[in-house]
Order: sequence, then C-alpha cells, then structure tokens
Amino acid sequence: SREIFDTDPNSTETKIYLTKRRGFVRLAMRHGADLVPVFVFGEKRCYRRLNVPVGVRDWLLRALKIPLIIFWGRGFTWYPMAAPQTCVFGEPIPTGRERAGGEEPTEEEVAKMHAKYVDAVVRLFEEHKEAAGYGPEETLRVI
Repeated sequence: SREIFDTDPNSTETKIYLTKRRGFVRLAMRHGADLVPVFVFGEKRCYRRLNVPVGVRDWLLRALKIPLIIFWGRGFTWYPMAAPQTCVFGEPIPTGRERAGGEEPTEEEVAKMHAKYVDAVVRLFEEHKEAAGYGPEETLRVI
C-alpha cells in the first residue's frame, strides 16, 4: 500500500520498495530457481491520485488496515490512461542448486543474493531509461 501513496506521475524520481522484501529471494534459493530482474517503465503515469492528508491516511492504514487512496484513470474511471509501457528483463541470476529437503538459506546468503538482484534492477533502469522515454534527470530510489 505504501508504494501506491508514493507514486507521483509528475515526479522525476521513481521509487521501488525492495530493501525489506527478501522473501522471494529466500524462496528462489530454497528451490534453486533463478532470479530474473525486471523493471516496467511508464507504470507511474497510468493513474492520477488525490493526496489525502498523511496523518489521516497513515492512521487508517495502521488502525483499520485500509489504504485510503482515491485514484482515477482515463475519463475519471479505473481504466488506465494511455501511457507507453516498456518492460525490460535482465539476465537471470543463478541462486544455486535446489536445497535438500527445502533447507533454508542463511540470512547472509539471502542478503548477498538480494543485493545482486537490487543492483541488477538499478542497472536495468539506468541502461534502458532513455530508450523507454525517460529523461536523463529521471532517478530510481530503492526504499
């Protein structure tokens, strides 16, 4: 829900929430699956949103687990606005062989693999942003 609140179609900064999200890395390592870095350009331009006061928004999210967000797309409907989308994929990152009996990787191993994945996503953004219609001033912030 927090990502939705930080999406601003007019900002030159794109934010992605990956720092604390490591479960997918742990699963891939446990099962020997490769991690494929992916980035989608243009998704932040599909909808507009009303900025609800932060205090009200955060209280509702904490107390009632309801993300209060008012958003709209084309013609004030939920149909997304016409915005070009460019999806880029990086080279698969091997996580190693499947672990016997679903053995859990260590936190160190997960952190190291997660850092590789995040670096690969940032590289994808930097390498493809111009071709995807983003200007040189566009930045990616990993939160």
